[in-house]
Amino acid sequence: MPVYMIAPASCSAVKIGHSEKPFHRLTDLQISHWEKLSIIRLFEGGAAEEKLIHKKFSKFRIRKEWFSYCYEIALADIGLVEISSEKRPPDPERSRKALIQRGYDPKIWRQARRVWERSEEEQQRFPDFEKFYDYIFLTLSGNNFERVVTEHYEYAEDA
Repeated sequence: MPVYMIAPASCSAVKIGHSEKPFHRLTDLQISHWEKLSIIRLFEGGAAEEKLIHKKFSKFRIRKEWFSYCYEIALADIGLVEISSEKRPPDPERSRKALIQRGYDPKIWRQARRVWERSEEEQQRFPDFEKFYDYIFLTLSGNNFERVVTEHYEYAEDA
């Protein structure tokens, strides 16, 4: 039964729990949560491992299974075997507020990120995503991002 860490897009808190079906648990939690949630980490384990993680991060506890988001929780070696959730932990530097403060358009940032992650060609041309974003943003300057992506990328429907 995997141990999961679920966090909202704002990176404000992390729920640490365990479930036989963590993606179903994510869906259940999403119903009553006002922000988009995602699984940021999954580990092999169960109730005992969950309790150990709760104890390890008790200084970050907000309430019950919810903890303040921090790099210690998001990236630390917890001592359990990590299972790929195919999602990276949300980065506070990439939150909507941080992106706006740095002059980025969050919607274009997220869409460009999807395109860049799915295109080996673009990753070779632009090993640094921020340079790819700048290129996309400057290239578009007034154009509709979705239209440009649809015309140039076969997987645009997913973006």
